[in-house]
Amino acid sequence: MTRKHCIFWTVMVLALALLAAQTALAAGKPSNPYQKRVRELEARVKALDRTRIPYLRASQQGVKLSIQRQPTLTETGLFTATLDQDLIDSEGPVQSMDVSFYSMDPAGYFSTEYLVTDAQPGETIESCLFVAAGDYQLVVFYYLKEGSSYADILTFTVEGDGSHPTLQQKVQQVLSECRVAGDDWQTALNLHDWLTHHAYYDLTYSYYGAEDVLLRGYGVCDSYSKAYQFLLNAAGISNERVTSNTHAWNLMKLGGQWHHTDVTWDDPSGSTAAVSGSESHDYFCINDELIYGMLDNGTHRSGATATGRCNSLAQSYPVHTGSWQNEGVYFDDTWNIQSYGQLFIDTAYLGDATFTVLGNQNYPISSSGGSYSYWPAGSRKANLARYFYAYGLTREGLTLEDDSVLKVAVSYNTSDLFFEVSVLGWQIEETGTLELPADLESIADQAFMNTAATTAQIPATCLSIGNEAFKNSDLHWISIPNAQTSIGSDALAGCSPLIMIAPDNSPAAGYAAEHHILRFRP
Repeated sequence: MTRKHCIFWTVMVLALALLAAQTALAAGKPSNPYQKRVRELEARVKALDRTRIPYLRASQQGVKLSIQRQPTLTETGLFTATLDQDLIDSEGPVQSMDVSFYSMDPAGYFSTEYLVTDAQPGETIESCLFVAAGDYQLVVFYYLKEGSSYADILTFTVEGDGSHPTLQQKVQQVLSECRVAGDDWQTALNLHDWLTHHAYYDLTYSYYGAEDVLLRGYGVCDSYSKAYQFLLNAAGISNERVTSNTHAWNLMKLGGQWHHTDVTWDDPSGSTAAVSGSESHDYFCINDELIYGMLDNGTHRSGATATGRCNSLAQSYPVHTGSWQNEGVYFDDTWNIQSYGQLFIDTAYLGDATFTVLGNQNYPISSSGGSYSYWPAGSRKANLARYFYAYGLTREGLTLEDDSVLKVAVSYNTSDLFFEVSVLGWQIEETGTLELPADLESIADQAFMNTAATTAQIPATCLSIGNEAFKNSDLHWISIPNAQTSIGSDALAGCSPLIMIAPDNSPAAGYAAEHHILRFRP
């Protein structure tokens, strides 16, 4: 084995060990022992509101709540809950007691603290330290024999002190920083990034409310998903909160379609403070296939409340921003990094062709000082990058239908880790090439409007192409080699399908981008 390969495999072993450690840590992140119990209690509290009369009748002869010390923003409160002795005498001792503090928000999502205790009636209950002023509820359930429970709600107010923003004020502050007028996608992304940059996951599993990640700066997945829901609501973006047996995340509707977004899993794990620089967008606006398949780590699929609704990746970060093109790289047989995109372009010039790109080496994710850090080819990150690349390749004007220039089929074999890209051929009926003088300096307005020519080679001497010069012609292929050649705003209007060959950063390249024309470099 060569020295080069020894170094490579040493790096790979270390990378695999690090990945295994990160995966083990991340896999446990949203799956805390109280998650399901918290949701059960939330559902029970909401049911209590809907069936308030029978519970209150029970409470009138059962639970009695009282405040011993009023909570403030700087001091915890003390409460007592008593239960009629007659109930204990007739139904046996208290088996368990649930205590929770909720805000009065209509959505019922501001769960500030959750306690499960074996406390007996009459014992003192200490509140959490509240971080937002407002009206709250103390909800207490006593469970005696099976099927017998008694509950009561006590409403109290935590007064503002001028130094703590209310939750509503915090939401509006974040929204003012993140909203982009007329662009729901960018607004949703900015809100997502605000949470991942300003909060961290609560490894004590103590904080479940929206105000926890927004005001405390930490919380569990319930906190992230509730906070994101309130931010999206304030921004006017359609959304829902989704839960599985052990996790919570969000759905949101952008571009007329629903997408999964998991802010928790896009935030670094294992921190005790907000960490910036390690956040990702892997779980931003993805589909069912990804979140319940390739990216599932046992936290999403089991007991999920939303399936079969998210089928698009059009709003995902790599596809929406076009970054899939930058992630399309692989190692060739000589360990040199190559571009899928350039290989496609090179092959496309050949007409009908099929090529296969192996992905069974390693995937570079960063470069510094000439050395690379690697993800193993079968890792989640490498698979995800290839998945988005294949989706982008089939979406960005390359998988074409009846009115298109090229027809391309892309398949990705997850187990064998390779792309197979078939260029199925040019869908152009050639009828003629436009012959132009070798020393031509300009093309006048409307000079070749409605021409039957399908191919035009613009001479390198030409510096301008006039407005509507080729409008509504049969032109399918135009080469503009001079990087200085200007092109009129409607010079190629009505020419479809069309391929342009033009240098990067040229006026013609700008025209191609603006008019969504497939362009290759000369």
